[in-house]
Amino acid sequence: MRTLALLLVLLALPAAATHEPWSTIQYPQDKDKWWWDDAWWERGRIPVPRNHEVIAREATYRSGEVEVPVGIYRPKQAGAFPVTVFLHGRRGVDELTRLVPLRIAARGFVVVAPDLYAGRFVETFPIRHDYALKALVTKKRQDRTACYVSYYPHWQDPNAPEPMQVYQYAPELDSLSVPVLVFLGEHEQYQRTRSILAGMDALRGRKQEARVIVYPGVGREFEFRPPNARTLADDLAAQDSLPRAAAFMRRHLGAPE
Repeated sequence: MRTLALLLVLLALPAAATHEPWSTIQYPQDKDKWWWDDAWWERGRIPVPRNHEVIAREATYRSGEVEVPVGIYRPKQAGAFPVTVFLHGRRGVDELTRLVPLRIAARGFVVVAPDLYAGRFVETFPIRHDYALKALVTKKRQDRTACYVSYYPHWQDPNAPEPMQVYQYAPELDSLSVPVLVFLGEHEQYQRTRSILAGMDALRGRKQEARVIVYPGVGREFEFRPPNARTLADDLAAQDSLPRAAAFMRRHLGAPE
């Protein structure tokens, strides 16, 4: 009878396959699933990315009294291509960060990549450094900018006091008016993630186009972490973000898909 009773109890339990996961995480992009693609899901079609052979050359431009070196990357194929500007982060320009403008150019863009440190004799990874919003807002260049795409941006003055680092985003964000796309990894630093998500909420609160993608299982530098330290998750994030960034820029630059 005890065996029969136990069997009846087991039969009364729901099947294991119907259980919800032990824990669930909803990332920002999963709330409305704007990335959903019926053509892929129902018919197996995957968009084919543009692939161009890239050529690069070095040039300089003057900014006040400073001669700033700049790399210019473009498809080898003749023709007119939309122009983008790549601004490096605290790491500066090196053999790994150079891969980012090269990969963007391979999607069909001319990419201008200034080395903002070399011309000013600034060492890489400086303690004091600027944040990229100044290039658009403080320098008043939004009227010449179609959109803003950033990977794990530091949306706060890196030299500001700690409470501002943790609880606030940079005030320049309240004046940002161009469409915004941001990528970051799940394991990014808390204070940076917090300011990014708070900033995106503020932008959307003004009815501005602002999208953020948080990639599970990765941290910072997933698009150019060195081969010996890369994970499969890094490559999946890097290869997914690149065509999304290209499509976003192409749409706002008015370039053909």
